[in-house]
Amino acid sequence: QDPLECLISFICSSNNNINRITQMLDKLRKNFGSKIKLQINMKEMTEELNLEECSFYAFPTLDQLYKIQEEELRNLGFGYRAKFITSTVTKLHDLGGT
Repeated sequence: QDPLECLISFICSSNNNINRITQMLDKLRKNFGSKIKLQINMKEMTEELNLEECSFYAFPTLDQLYKIQEEELRNLGFGYRAKFITSTVTKLHDLGGT
């Protein structure tokens, strides 16, 4: 796991359960990460299925996270963790992290 993703995951884990942590990280990916588009030809597996398109999102980079406002995270359900995430990201960015 990428160290930045690990750090943000740790912050999200504070007083939380695995299901909610997963949901929070998914929200970060879907709202702020870059879209990764894959096409899977399911027809090769069975004649009943056609080409299916699936969308995935990468975990946001430090630069993408740096642009997020605390209020945006609070609106997505991060609660008090929003402040810790934005302050941690700001500190890493100011120290020259990538």
